[in-house]
Amino acid sequence: MELRTRTLGDICDDAGGEIKTGPFGSQLHQSDYSENGTPVVMPKNIIDGTVSVADIARIADQHVERLSQHCLKVGDIVYGRRGDIGRHALIKSREDGWLCGTGCLRITAGNGELQPNFLHYYLDQDDVKGWILNQAVGATMPNLNTTILRSVPVTYPSRESQRKIAAILSAYDDLIENNLRRIKILEEIAQNLYREWFVKFRFPGHANVRMVDSPLGKIPEGWEIVSIDDVATVHRGRSYRSKDLVDDGGLPFVNLKCIDRDGGFRRNGL
Repeated sequence: MELRTRTLGDICDDAGGEIKTGPFGSQLHQSDYSENGTPVVMPKNIIDGTVSVADIARIADQHVERLSQHCLKVGDIVYGRRGDIGRHALIKSREDGWLCGTGCLRITAGNGELQPNFLHYYLDQDDVKGWILNQAVGATMPNLNTTILRSVPVTYPSRESQRKIAAILSAYDDLIENNLRRIKILEEIAQNLYREWFVKFRFPGHANVRMVDSPLGKIPEGWEIVSIDDVATVHRGRSYRSKDLVDDGGLPFVNLKCIDRDGGFRRNGL
């Protein structure tokens, strides 16, 4: 398989693409946001390679027209400019026409040698993310810019080989997504069962159990009310500094990045 290596900027330039910063604060004001309208992709919406619509901001149509140069198209890749700068999302048909928000960068590969899906998976490699992080500027918080993204070296095969590679990886992603949906459904079932049994007290055989008074109201006879300290030990997490962490080996360190908004565990935050 013949491979080529070029910078991402050169590839985009030759293909009519671009690497562009999202609108600045002077272009998109807080007063421009509304309850309804076109979604605006912010860094917080970039999760696990996709765009999350949880708490996504929106702007009215007149502002979208004014900021049309920042509209997203299928195949674009969006990066957050600060913090966890390795995060990026591939824009799919659902997000076509949405706006690249303040604090983000947009990559449009164009119609050339690079297939967008392949580029998305290529940029998700640990060594590529590490290279980008090493180039990022900012003493306390890494900052990404167009110059860094343009200089990313990309090694790629023919466009047909890229398509095949991306198709295989995409099939695995679809399988993972389907399994995550099933897990979410099972979690909802478990939560409903918990509420039914331990909040509403409608557990199997509840009709034959007498309800008695307690400081929290009526509870089934034989049940107790205790504090967490009575049944568990609460430990404070260990403080650490960035110099204590290593890229390879060592014991995984669970921090806030490992915990998603739904109370689940994200291994890619380790």
